[in-house]
Amino acid sequence: MKCFNEILIGEIIFFFIIIFLIFSCDAPRDNLFDPNNSDNKIYNIQGRVLTTKLPVSPLTNTSIYFQNGNLHTYSDNNGNFKIEGVSLSNSWIYFNKEGYFPDSLYIEWNNEKSKYLQVNLNSIQTILDLSFYSITINKYPDQQNYKFGIKLKINDDEGDVDSIFLSNNKLKFSRFLNFNSSLNQYEATFNFNEIGITFVGDLIGKDFLIEAKDLFLRRFVIGQTSIKRIIYQVIELREPINNQIVDSLQLFKWTRFQPGFQFHYKLEIYTNEVNPELIHTVDNISTNEIQYQSNKSLEDGEYFWVLWCVDEFGNLSQSKPATFKVQ
Repeated sequence: MKCFNEILIGEIIFFFIIIFLIFSCDAPRDNLFDPNNSDNKIYNIQGRVLTTKLPVSPLTNTSIYFQNGNLHTYSDNNGNFKIEGVSLSNSWIYFNKEGYFPDSLYIEWNNEKSKYLQVNLNSIQTILDLSFYSITINKYPDQQNYKFGIKLKINDDEGDVDSIFLSNNKLKFSRFLNFNSSLNQYEATFNFNEIGITFVGDLIGKDFLIEAKDLFLRRFVIGQTSIKRIIYQVIELREPINNQIVDSLQLFKWTRFQPGFQFHYKLEIYTNEVNPELIHTVDNISTNEIQYQSNKSLEDGEYFWVLWCVDEFGNLSQSKPATFKVQ
């Protein structure tokens, strides 16, 4: 009888445990940190960070910051991220990745517990090749005119660059660069008097900014450059000069040029007319040379030639022109 009573008591206790568990599952969830509580104030943000350029690929180690609560994380190797424990408050989320434009989104919860975001970041254009150089033009009797040129190649993975500028705020200088599609480069040449200085030598070492403007009207600095040298020394041509009559295959001679820095020569031959036409160019003539035997057969007519000094930074100085005739 005692054993029977013990079994009966055990069954009754088990019955009440089952009843408690059933009713406890339906009990009001007062714990605000319980994810199943409809009144909880805890939310999460997750998503993925990708490139804009094709093929689209994940961006790892992107810094992700949710302003409300100072919550911060990074994207993983697949570009995925998750921020948990976000309080109920509309706020900004910021995305930053080196080499890419920062981006941000405003989060409005609208009675949602979770937000999924896909963010595509645009890469910042970078400079692949840059030459910013001075040009000295020597004229008779002893006149020197100065110009400046720039040649620039950039990477534009998304193809969204609208324009490129060369600028210096202190000099109140800003110039649009033309795009040369055949060479896939931006370039421009401008005169010394376009810059806000009185002495050309003051330009050496001054920093100029390379700025890009994209199709979204964002204007940003992608680099800077400066003029390293202005060549004042003049190359003296020896022959042919002064309308000397020569054969069609001409030997060009000049006085040895020793400016004190690394350089090479470039020789150009033009037709001698109102609008001269460049008909022959020879570049990369050695510093050690004082003459060049042309292999360009010239037709009868009047011509002039110039010899350029080109230094290691791309700065240029053109000799005074020398005329000759072929007949």
